[in-house]
Amino acid sequence: MLVQSDSRVAVESLKRAPDAFDPNRELINCCINLIKRKWDCKVEYIDREANLAAKGLAANFENL
Repeated sequence: MLVQSDSRVAVESLKRAPDAFDPNRELINCCINLIKRKWDCKVEYIDREANLAAKGLAANFENL
């Protein structure tokens, strides 16, 4: 599975343990645990301009 995000902060958060005081700590830990399961999962940063799926959804959000 390939997960792409245009949020560099989100991608970096999933590559290391969250700080003890991070308000999103539980969510980050749950995501990290899912990523570590026995499947091929990769999380990577992608520029917003290159993320055609997100661009299309954003452009057509009102039509959904």
